Amino acid sequence: MLDRHADVLIGWVEANGDITMPELAARLFAERGVKAHPASLSRLLLRHGFTVKKNAAGERSRSR
Repeated sequence: MLDRHADVLIGWVEANGDITMPELAARLFAERGVKAHPASLSRLLLRHGFTVKKNAAGERSRSR
Protein backbone atom coordinates (compact mmCIF):
# COMPACT_ATOMS: atom_id res chain seq x y z
CA MET A 1 0.00 0.00 0.00
CA LEU A 2 2.75 2.47 0.86
CA ASP A 3 4.81 1.58 -2.18
CA ARG A 4 2.55 3.68 -4.40
CA HIS A 5 3.52 6.71 -2.26
CA ALA A 6 7.24 5.92 -2.14
CA ASP A 7 8.29 8.64 -4.61
CA VAL A 8 6.45 11.32 -2.65
CA LEU A 9 7.76 10.08 0.70
CA ILE A 10 11.33 9.94 -0.59
CA GLY A 11 10.97 13.46 -1.96
CA TRP A 12 9.80 14.73 1.43
CA VAL A 13 12.70 13.03 3.21
CA GLU A 14 15.24 14.35 0.70
CA ALA A 15 13.82 17.88 1.04
CA ASN A 16 13.87 17.72 4.85
CA GLY A 17 16.42 15.22 6.12
CA ASP A 18 15.50 15.99 9.73
CA ILE A 19 11.88 14.85 9.39
CA THR A 20 10.90 12.19 11.91
CA MET A 21 8.83 9.14 11.07
CA PRO A 22 5.85 10.42 13.13
CA GLU A 23 6.06 13.75 11.27
CA LEU A 24 6.23 11.90 7.97
CA ALA A 25 3.19 9.82 8.94
CA ALA A 26 1.27 12.97 9.89
CA ARG A 27 2.15 14.68 6.62
CA LEU A 28 1.16 11.61 4.61
CA PHE A 29 -2.22 11.60 6.33
CA ALA A 30 -2.72 15.38 6.01
CA GLU A 31 -1.77 15.59 2.34
CA ARG A 32 -2.79 12.18 1.01
CA GLY A 33 -5.36 10.86 3.49
CA VAL A 34 -3.24 7.74 4.03
CA LYS A 35 -2.69 6.41 7.55
CA ALA A 36 0.65 4.71 8.10
CA HIS A 37 2.51 3.61 11.19
CA PRO A 38 5.92 5.29 11.57
CA ALA A 39 7.62 1.87 11.65
CA SER A 40 6.07 1.01 8.27
CA LEU A 41 7.44 4.24 6.82
CA SER A 42 10.85 3.44 8.25
CA ARG A 43 10.84 -0.02 6.67
CA LEU A 44 9.84 1.46 3.30
CA LEU A 45 12.70 3.97 3.42
CA LEU A 46 15.18 1.28 4.46
CA ARG A 47 14.11 -0.81 1.44
CA HIS A 48 14.84 2.21 -0.74
CA GLY A 49 18.39 2.58 0.56
CA PHE A 50 17.97 5.06 3.38
CA THR A 51 19.84 4.39 6.61
CA VAL A 52 18.95 4.96 10.24
CA LYS A 53 20.04 8.39 11.36
CA LYS A 54 22.14 8.49 14.52
CA ASN A 55 21.45 11.02 17.25
CA ALA A 56 24.07 13.04 19.16
CA ALA A 57 24.58 10.28 21.73
CA GLY A 58 25.51 7.82 18.99
CA GLU A 59 22.38 5.72 19.39
CA ARG A 60 19.70 5.08 16.84
CA SER A 61 17.01 7.71 16.76
CA ARG A 62 13.65 6.19 17.60
CA SER A 63 10.12 7.24 16.82
CA ARG A 64 7.82 7.21 19.82
